[in-house]
Amino acid sequence: MKRLANVLIVTAFACTLFAQNDRVAEVQGQVIDMLGRPVAGGEVVYRNVDIARVYRTRTGKNGKFDIVGVMLGTYQVEITGPTGEHILSTKRSVFDGDQQVLNAIHVDLSIVPTRASLAPFKGPSAQQIEGETWRKVQDHTLTKAEMAELREENAAFVHYNEVASEAKAAIKTQEWPRAQELLGQLAAIAPYMWQVYQNLGTIASNRGLYAEAVAAYEKGIQVVEYDDALSKDRQRLNLVRAQMLIGEGEAYGAWGQLDSAANEYRKAAEIDPHPALAYIHLCVAEYNTGHAGAALDDCATGIAADPRHSEFYQILGGIQMNLEKYREAIAIYDKGARLALATLEVVRNSTRSTVPLPADAYSITAMEQTLTRQMMPEGEGSAFYKSRAGQMLLSEGNAYFQLRKFKQAADLFARAAKLHEYPALAYFNLCATRFDLGEWKAAVEACDRAIAGDSGMADAYYAKAAALFGEGARQGKFKATQEALSALQAYLELDPNGSHSREVQAMLGEIPAKR
Repeated sequence: MKRLANVLIVTAFACTLFAQNDRVAEVQGQVIDMLGRPVAGGEVVYRNVDIARVYRTRTGKNGKFDIVGVMLGTYQVEITGPTGEHILSTKRSVFDGDQQVLNAIHVDLSIVPTRASLAPFKGPSAQQIEGETWRKVQDHTLTKAEMAELREENAAFVHYNEVASEAKAAIKTQEWPRAQELLGQLAAIAPYMWQVYQNLGTIASNRGLYAEAVAAYEKGIQVVEYDDALSKDRQRLNLVRAQMLIGEGEAYGAWGQLDSAANEYRKAAEIDPHPALAYIHLCVAEYNTGHAGAALDDCATGIAADPRHSEFYQILGGIQMNLEKYREAIAIYDKGARLALATLEVVRNSTRSTVPLPADAYSITAMEQTLTRQMMPEGEGSAFYKSRAGQMLLSEGNAYFQLRKFKQAADLFARAAKLHEYPALAYFNLCATRFDLGEWKAAVEACDRAIAGDSGMADAYYAKAAALFGEGARQGKFKATQEALSALQAYLELDPNGSHSREVQAMLGEIPAKR
């Protein structure tokens, strides 16, 4: 009899199997989810707090459960969903006799006031709604109107999470039309969720839908103030606003509305706690709208605000080159290239680690939010900085070339060729510079390297042939070599109507007379 007393028997006759001093009772209940649907397959566990006695069962299709033969006492009750998600943790006493009615547990998640903020769904009225007294009184009997309101709110949370899951999957697989459609649905469910509009703006802009992108960013900027956490941190709030203003500016710029783009960048720079990027964007916009002086000032301000980004120097140097301010460009490119090379060494010598990003209760996930970031942080790997350094060394060499300081230009082109992602270009510039220095043999070697890197570079064949002719003339050899003839023929095959085609034809025309 004692052995049987330790076994849970769920039949109507179970009580007859217990000794008379083991008083038992029946517990039952029902579990309803946030949409008002029965939770089937959920696990119900009663754990006696005084003795090692545990009772388990699962909810049926109707969400109900029933355990017969539960010893009287105090229990820790745990209810989880069919996939293990937490539903309820509570301490309950089990009674017998007429008091068994107190053993019933009815869990209706659809009428449980949410602990999460209603701001994304209710906007400016959320704080007042959340403060209503009846939401905070646990033993309060809800009116029909109150239950209807709670069910509507909980259904919105569930629907949002379901659509958000689909949106995350679409973003991950880069199904942009589908992702944009789902984000639009999220905006309808939670119209005060700024993260949704930010992501909408980014995706629409990437798809070339610039009017839609601008509208999405504008909406995000309007509703961001209703974010509970951001409203308490003005610096973070302005940072988010600035990011969306920059995104809007980029959409305007791609749309061809450059003045509007500059205006958004200017507003971003005024409020951004870290305005460097906003100023760099403004610099480019000002230059493209014909305000070169303002552009130079804005770029300088951006670099002063954060001098750690080598690409900022490259942008300023490019503008100075276009304005034929070669000496200023040389100084800026030199700083940028040194910074890129120094960062390259740090990256090569360091072990990168991944730091988890903080989760956000309503965002598409912190990782997907990086979609909206307008500039990736420095640290993209050694290839990034190697290429950046090579590009600036090449540009610096071009500036020296324009000043006819060919020796300095040649040194920079040689360095650039070892770093540039397209070394053929650097080698061709080196070839041309060596040619202008009268270093014919070195010019041929550089052109050969350019051709090895890109056999379709027609001008490299012309420069090589010219250098071979020059070397031959210096040595008193007026007969064209087969190597020179092959280079001239290769040029015409690649670019028969090119800018040097007349010179090539003339050189070929002179060859027979000099044989």
